[in-house]
Amino acid sequence: MVDARAQQLVLLREAEERADQPAVVAALARLTERCLQEEDYDAAVSYCRRYLDLVQGFEIGPLIAVALGNLGVAERRRGNYEEAVRCYERQLDLVRAAEDPEQMGVVLGNVAVLYAKLGNAARAFACFEEARRIAELIGDVEGAIYALANLGSLHRERRDLDAARGCFDRALELDSDRSAHVFLGDVLLGHAELELDLGDPVAARSWLDRVALLPASDARPDLRFRCELLSPRASSGGDHEAALAALRALLAQHPEGERAAKVHHLIYKISGDPLSRRRARVIFRQLYAQRPDMELQRLLAELEAEP
Repeated sequence: MVDARAQQLVLLREAEERADQPAVVAALARLTERCLQEEDYDAAVSYCRRYLDLVQGFEIGPLIAVALGNLGVAERRRGNYEEAVRCYERQLDLVRAAEDPEQMGVVLGNVAVLYAKLGNAARAFACFEEARRIAELIGDVEGAIYALANLGSLHRERRDLDAARGCFDRALELDSDRSAHVFLGDVLLGHAELELDLGDPVAARSWLDRVALLPASDARPDLRFRCELLSPRASSGGDHEAALAALRALLAQHPEGERAAKVHHLIYKISGDPLSRRRARVIFRQLYAQRPDMELQRLLAELEAEP
């Protein structure tokens, strides 16, 4: 079976030899998509930038918007958040000009996540709020729940727990038909985190139990891991040893990478274990070198500030 990327490269070379610019452009677009699927983000950026260089000046706004979105994805995956923001902002200008509200909501959500990672909370709030308004206006329940889940999380990070609860409650109202929308789990987890912040593990446990009933939870490993990370605190009834035992069992399932660092961080927060602190700090430093977002910066500052 011929490798799909190799096949596209042959088509690109043939189009270049014929000086067939439309065919070159089409091949570059397909190669970008293929590299994104294969998670080869350096190559995706290279092909996508060549595509954009060739199509500048043509009246093909929708196709350029798609390319800018792909470039934003690739740059984000490479940890180049500021460059990804520039791509998404250019894409946003195009979809605004095309008066495509559905696509506007998607792009606003993408750029808002990056603004939050870069520590620009005001811009993140503004983009998520605009995405929410658009989604509710056009009846995009999924989009509205996604925006509200993120708005609630931003409010919680700023310790405005009432505002956070308001966002999560509004999202639950939108899911009145019990359709178990894919981002509803984020809302339920947000409620669980709020209850833990308020010192009510029993209430937190009830929200986590609802997440376990969502069909989407099986399709979202990130959601499942967040549940696993919160469950020991919600189920131990204040018994720190029971919580630590559960976290160590979770660590055996995720011995490396960002998930291991988050488990180590929580073990340290509960027990003060210096080894877990050191391991979390090492991994977070490595991740921050690749992906300098504000959450990692906050976690590192917390670990390094404490004696």
